[in-house]
Amino acid sequence: MEKKISWKQLGKSQWLIILLVGILLVVIALPTDKNDNTKIQTKTGGEESGQSAQNQWENYQDQVETRLEEILQQVEGVGKVKVMVSLAGTGETVIEKDVPQSQSQIEEADGSGGSRKTKESSWEESTVYIQQNGEQVPYVIKELAPDIEGICVICQGGDNGTVAKNISEAVQALFPIEVHKIKVMKMK
Repeated sequence: MEKKISWKQLGKSQWLIILLVGILLVVIALPTDKNDNTKIQTKTGGEESGQSAQNQWENYQDQVETRLEEILQQVEGVGKVKVMVSLAGTGETVIEKDVPQSQSQIEEADGSGGSRKTKESSWEESTVYIQQNGEQVPYVIKELAPDIEGICVICQGGDNGTVAKNISEAVQALFPIEVHKIKVMKMK
């Protein structure tokens, strides 16, 4: 025998769940700008999407190297600089997921005075898609750059201990990398 639960019997946590589901539905229903220039990368498993992802992170690697070279050339005693940055894998794309949840509680009583309460809760996860250029693509929340695995700096002043120390400290200040993954050498 299924007992109906009235609105007055709902607890704070159940009201919170209902409120969050309502907010989620409102956010999903909001229209999006057709001229949205958001970067969306589809993972269809095709060679084309894999190549574009690889090119994107190669461009990122080139930009990091160029900017690091430019900043290190400004340091006294460094001279000409060449930088190589090694990335750990590829970046990560975080895609929006819709996670509807439901809960129910059933109370049963038998003729001999015994009772039983059963609680059921379920949820399912599905990817949120948006319409872009006539295609449905996953909605990307954010794209995370790959971690930097190591940095090699070759410069004219690389044999000077003070210069090498300053370069290592600057690289550590700019990137979350341990000192043993930074190599400073003299340019020939």
